[in-house]
Amino acid sequence: MPYSFLHVAALRNDVVKAQQLIDGEAKDDVHVWRNMPLEMRDKNFDPIFVDERDASGWTPLMIAATHGHMAMCKLLVEREADIHAKKNFKCSALHLAARNGHKGIVSFLLQCNADVLAKILKSTSYSDYFI
Repeated sequence: MPYSFLHVAALRNDVVKAQQLIDGEAKDDVHVWRNMPLEMRDKNFDPIFVDERDASGWTPLMIAATHGHMAMCKLLVEREADIHAKKNFKCSALHLAARNGHKGIVSFLLQCNADVLAKILKSTSYSDYFI
């Protein structure tokens, strides 16, 4: 799967849906699953791993930090998201928030002990920093 429901919730800044997904209480009602068989749509799913990665290595926290979604970042960190995870081993949520000018997210992640000295490994693409 290229991304999880939690990735979509982080992108949309839907904190309520994210919390339900992490707790295993959300039903399958995200647009990307409309083609799923009806018998699967009404089932509750297992809790989603808070550090689930998409095909490009993005975690939900990285998506939330990139877009400046403070409430989502707080929820994910509260639910023990890895603030040190790096996207395809290149950059962390802290790097992404800083690159996109989200000072509040940067401050928050630093308060949560994000590694300010972490280095970005050489990137092959400018698009590695944006979703």
